[in-house]
Amino acid sequence: MISRFLVLLSFVTLSASLQAGEGSADVREQCRAAISGTYLNFMNDLDLLKISLASSSEAGFALKARKLVSVKELQGLEAKNEALKVPASDLDEELVGLRNAIDSTTDSIQDTEVRIVTVKDQIAAKEKAFKEFQDKIRTVFEVQKALGVSQGAYPIRLQYRHGCSEYKLLCPLPKAQAESLFSLSRTLEDPTPCQRYAQIH
Repeated sequence: MISRFLVLLSFVTLSASLQAGEGSADVREQCRAAISGTYLNFMNDLDLLKISLASSSEAGFALKARKLVSVKELQGLEAKNEALKVPASDLDEELVGLRNAIDSTTDSIQDTEVRIVTVKDQIAAKEKAFKEFQDKIRTVFEVQKALGVSQGAYPIRLQYRHGCSEYKLLCPLPKAQAESLFSLSRTLEDPTPCQRYAQIH
């Protein structure tokens, strides 16, 4: 009877240890996923901003080319009217329409130039924040090239610098890395997994 009790107690203790270990592994992976998600969001945001900048620059170039054509056309009409001595009250609709189109295009060019400056400022701010984030994670994580990623995905993977044995139920980080991770967790949208993992001893 006693031996059966001891076997049962050993089984319960082992099960509890495995569950604790699995929980530790889970929170370690949840934290890595949270950091990876933030890292990839920075990359995605920067890509979208750069696409917006390229699109705005192309639009600005097209608008300037259109304005140049309209200005030359207007100058030709004005020269023709001047030669024919057409009074201002008799100017044709085409000439008036060209002047309005040039004014409208000029406004669009100014709007586009403002948008370009704004997007450039956003890119600079995002790149600065990304650089700061990269510096913060460097103590705990390293960025590796990922193989076999799906099309359109970024071919990178964040891995802990401190590896864990598959036989290790608990895998605490070295003290300096744990402190760094806890500090880093405050910058995350959901700091809980990384805070919990940083506090495992």
